[in-house]
Amino acid sequence: MNATDWRAPDALPPGDYAWRVAAVAADGRATAFSDEVRFQVVPEGAGPAAEAGTARTDGDALHVRWAAGAADAKFRFQLARRADFAHPVVDREVSGGEIVLPELRSGTWYARVQRIESDGYSGAFGPAQRIKLGCRSCRWAIGGGGVLLLLAL
Repeated sequence: MNATDWRAPDALPPGDYAWRVAAVAADGRATAFSDEVRFQVVPEGAGPAAEAGTARTDGDALHVRWAAGAADAKFRFQLARRADFAHPVVDREVSGGEIVLPELRSGTWYARVQRIESDGYSGAFGPAQRIKLGCRSCRWAIGGGGVLLLLAL
């Protein structure tokens, strides 16, 4: 083979692997093999599942959580109006297993999370979570301001 890069002809099945390299000159002389480099192919599957919830302690902020695993874990979080995520409203890399999104508009939102490994590899996105946020001014009118509105009529 006369190349500086090589790819396996077919995808490797999940498992532990190692590779090493040696150079061969045109006259057939070869160098010693390099040290082996180990790597792992993990099965493709769903990423972390997002779990959404609202917290009254800090107003109308939306808290989205997922299983983080290691303390130094990184994730890509996306929030969109459409389930196909063609134009995400939020697309952020975050550390840990939570993001807080204050003052989102009411309506239907979709959230998903993707794990980013320490070597930069991004796994598959987890299943999308459908989130329905109510109207803040509607809640205010029903809760306390509704009495004032009725008296004005």
